[in-house]
Amino acid sequence: MTKEGSPYILEVYTVPAGKTLRLEPGTMIKGLNKTSRFMIDGIFSAEGTADEKIIFTSIRDRSFGDDRLNAASLGEEGDPESEDWVGLWLENGASGTLKYADFRYSGFDPYLCVATVAVCGYFSRTVALDASSLVVENSTFIAGGIVVFNSENSSSLSLSDTTLDGSPNLIIPEDPIFGIYAVGGSLNLRNVIFKNFYYGIRSDAREWNWPAVTAEGITAENFINVTYPVKPAALLPL
Repeated sequence: MTKEGSPYILEVYTVPAGKTLRLEPGTMIKGLNKTSRFMIDGIFSAEGTADEKIIFTSIRDRSFGDDRLNAASLGEEGDPESEDWVGLWLENGASGTLKYADFRYSGFDPYLCVATVAVCGYFSRTVALDASSLVVENSTFIAGGIVVFNSENSSSLSLSDTTLDGSPNLIIPEDPIFGIYAVGGSLNLRNVIFKNFYYGIRSDAREWNWPAVTAEGITAENFINVTYPVKPAALLPL
């Protein structure tokens, strides 16, 4: 996918095992609706630059791209909001790289079950890993663009120089949101900012299935429940 061909309107795009999808710097993706998503069984590479970031956002986001793509004819009027589209799913040995990428207004509706992916039972949002690996550098997840780490099959997630921003309007005690939800696998975190969350990092696993965590330079900002930037606290004190 290229900058020149952008913005691309995303419904469902599948990358099968053995295949690679590359997004060039400056590429823009707009999710059309609440089932729009990338399904990755192969390799996903989205490597932007400081001057030409790769943007993943809602069709309703008028701050990026051609306004003609936000027309009422697409059936998506109104302002963008969290969970306008699903996000990025990696499974079955997939691998991905995100550099200088911005995710906005993504994250599946927790009451929506998509038959082709096991979203029911995932806690939240935007990026889900199952038996897969993802490296993220110099990127931002905003207004529902929250990394989900479901790793019962020993996935690995590496984040560096990245901000996870849950957005204040998403902090609902009855439906708490997470920067990272982890079961097993490994987390490698360096210079990561967690802000506007109920929980920054959470694992409900027994001790033997907590993720292996290495971390440095972690910042927590504006937590509604300041007791739980991490739960359990033994996982990673902030």
